[in-house]
Amino acid sequence: MHEGAPLLTLHPRSLLPEPLGEVGLPHVRRLDHVVVDADDLGQLEHDASVLVGNSRGLRGSEADACVSFTRIRTSCPNYGHLVADFTLETAAADFDVAGRRVLITGSTSGLGAALAIGLAERGAIVGVCGRRSDRLDTVVDLAQQHSPGSRGWVVDLADLDGIETFAAGVVDDLGGLDILINNAGIPKRRWAWEHRPDEVSDVLRINVESPIRLTQALLSDLDHPGGHAVFIGSVAARLSPPNEAVYSASKAAITAYAEGLRVDLGVAGSSLGVHVVQPGVLATELFSLPDNDPSLSDIEPLDADEIVGAVLGVLSSNQVEGFVPTWFADLPPVKAADPDGFLAGAIDYTRSRLADLGVEPPRPPRGAT
Repeated sequence: MHEGAPLLTLHPRSLLPEPLGEVGLPHVRRLDHVVVDADDLGQLEHDASVLVGNSRGLRGSEADACVSFTRIRTSCPNYGHLVADFTLETAAADFDVAGRRVLITGSTSGLGAALAIGLAERGAIVGVCGRRSDRLDTVVDLAQQHSPGSRGWVVDLADLDGIETFAAGVVDDLGGLDILINNAGIPKRRWAWEHRPDEVSDVLRINVESPIRLTQALLSDLDHPGGHAVFIGSVAARLSPPNEAVYSASKAAITAYAEGLRVDLGVAGSSLGVHVVQPGVLATELFSLPDNDPSLSDIEPLDADEIVGAVLGVLSSNQVEGFVPTWFADLPPVKAADPDGFLAGAIDYTRSRLADLGVEPPRPPRGAT
C-alpha cells in the first residue's frame, strides 16, 4: 500500500469471524478517508486485521482500540466521528452559522419554527416560509429579534409549478443562499391497505417531489464552498414502522435522493454538502394532526429544539446521515443483517402494543367468496 492510500476499515482480529470475510462482521459505522503512511502500516499490531475497501467501519471502543493499534490517531481526519463520546450535539458546537443565509421550508410551526428561531439565535439570516401568514409573521418576528435580516414568504410548496419562481425570489431577497433545509412534510398514519389514492399522491408530492424540485431550483445558488442542502427525513425511512407504509416510503425515497445527489455532486467535483437528519417521534402538532390514526409509538417524543443541534451536527461533521436520538443509528444495520427477523419482531411488538391498548389487530379487505 502506497503512502496516502485510503485505509477504509480496521478491525481487531477478535471481532472477526473465521474465515475472514464471512458474513457476520459486527455492524459498525463506516470509517472513510483514513490516510496512513508506510511507517504507520509497519506499526500495526499482530492482533489487528486490515481490510481495504470493506464497506464496514468502526465505532466507539472498537475505533479507539484500532486507532491505538496503528498509532495513527492524528492521521485520521474522521477519527472524531467515531470516538465513543461523539454526538451530533458535540459536533454542532464547532459549526458557526452566523451570517449564513438559510432557507427552512415548513417553518411556521413545529420543528421548522424551532429551526428558524434556533438558527436565528445563533446569528443565521433565516428565510421562513409556510402557508399561513399569521404564523409566518410570528416566527419571522421572533427570528428578527436575533437576526434582523431574516425574511418570510407565504407559499404552498404543494404547488409544484410555483417552486422555481419562489426559489428565485428567495435568492433575490436574501442576496444568495448558503443552506437549504427541506423540512416541510406531512404524515399519514394508516394501515397500508387503507390509503386512498389521493392521500398517496399528496404524501409523495409534498414529502418527495416538492423538496426535490426546490433543491434542483436552488442547486446552482447552493453550489459554493460552505453550501449545504439538508433533508429532514425520519427514522421511518430505515425501520419500516407499523401503520406508516406510505409515509415511510416517502422518507425512504427522499433519503435515497439525498444519497444519490451527494454521489452525483461528488463525481462532478462539487463541494456542496448533502445531508439527511432522521428524527424519531417529535412532540409537535405534526404528529397529532386530524385524519391520522393514533400513533402506536411508546417512545417518549423528542422536543423540536433537539433537532437544531442535530442539523448543526451534520453540517459541522459533513456526515450524510444523522439520527436523533443517536442510538437509532444502531438499528438499520441490525435490520440489514436479518430483515426477516427484524420485521417479524416489529409485527410481534405491534400486536403486543395493540393488545396493551385494548385495540383489535387490523384486518385487510377480503375479496368476495
